[in-house]
Amino acid sequence: MDFSIDALISQIKIPASAPTPENTPDSRTQEEQEDLGRQEHKAKIDELVQNRTERKLYASRIFKLVCWWLAVIGLMLFLQGFGGLIGFTLPASVLITAIGSTTATVIGIFLIVTRYLFPVAPKSLKNSN
Repeated sequence: MDFSIDALISQIKIPASAPTPENTPDSRTQEEQEDLGRQEHKAKIDELVQNRTERKLYASRIFKLVCWWLAVIGLMLFLQGFGGLIGFTLPASVLITAIGSTTATVIGIFLIVTRYLFPVAPKSLKNSN
């Protein structure tokens, strides 16, 4: 017996019509794919609903924070304006610092939170609607 590589390869017989896999999935695979598609679609909808609920909650909270902050600043200005009548006075540097820096901080927080809660959709999503 010849055990050379060429002799062994020549003994291998390949059938003339080897079976080829089908391009279309069977009915069970199709059902699984459809079910997976439905589950994925439902998960996307659930995510959108949850995002909307959270956005409403945090948008309300940040709006209340900004309103309260504006009310406190307005009260400080009112008290400063009528400080001689009720005995409330603040040095000008304290008033400028309180109004300027902290108001800028609150506005910055407002912008950061609103941009996070309401991101700008990519152009591809805007055009597909």
